[in-house]
Amino acid sequence: EVPHFIGMVTCQAPNGDIVHGDYGSPTRLCVWDWKGKQARVVAEAAPMSLFTLDVAPDGRVYLPDYTANAMFRYDPANGKVERCAEYGAFGTYIRNVVCGADGFGYVTSHRYDPGVGIPTTVVALNPETGEKFQAHSDASLSMAWNTLVKDAAGRALVASLSWGRQVWHEL
Repeated sequence: EVPHFIGMVTCQAPNGDIVHGDYGSPTRLCVWDWKGKQARVVAEAAPMSLFTLDVAPDGRVYLPDYTANAMFRYDPANGKVERCAEYGAFGTYIRNVVCGADGFGYVTSHRYDPGVGIPTTVVALNPETGEKFQAHSDASLSMAWNTLVKDAAGRALVASLSWGRQVWHEL
């Protein structure tokens, strides 16, 4: 068990538990259920570069590995972390993940382009079929990788820039 504040990336599961992952070797996935001051390690995986993680309505945890450009998924039913999607067709790196109330996992995929900036595409993942598709992309999404969020109703949103203002798009 580890103190519940040690995680590098943190989110709250639909059941209220606090879930966090770290940059350790191995990467540890921990859950704190509000009982006591300790989180419990529920899984360990090969080292990952995590900027975010999120928990889907079904309780599975999605972990976008920035360096591997791949999505991993922890399933509490079997206690395993498995690679579930590759994103090379959309960009060089994935970064932020949001699990929407619609059942899809959304991730920002981007590449560094010295002449353009950081073009970003939001990619949707159907967790049941493994199908991935472009959910949103436009020229103003450069640097929008940090605006992928989920509202209180579980809707996935991303912001783009238009004339110096943020414009929000529901996915």
